[in-house]
Amino acid sequence: MNYVARYVVPEFTSLCPIIGQLDFTHLVIDYVPDQFLVDSKSLELYLTSFRNHKAFHEGCTIDIAKKIIATIAPRWLRIGGYWYPRGGCRSMFSGRLGRRRTVRCHRWHAGRRGRRRYS
Repeated sequence: MNYVARYVVPEFTSLCPIIGQLDFTHLVIDYVPDQFLVDSKSLELYLTSFRNHKAFHEGCTIDIAKKIIATIAPRWLRIGGYWYPRGGCRSMFSGRLGRRRTVRCHRWHAGRRGRRRYS
């Protein structure tokens, strides 16, 4: 039987590599486990380590996905980082583990004319 495990982190933080200010996001991780589950306390400690990590939004999101894939090898994984606006720009990055076990990054940018999708 397959089931989906979901972890929601409402206040994930990392540092902007350009100006050094905190970036905040709402992080959602969904996956179908194979043999192992992610321990919630271990995940919390790992995500807290990004507090002093300087990286761009898409870099943090994909780094977390790659670490989970390397650690537990899930059957399926989806991660979404809904980054709060800084400078008037809201962005969302998501990655998905597919059949080929590759992570693809998609970027959404909300502008005046609604949602535009960049990949």
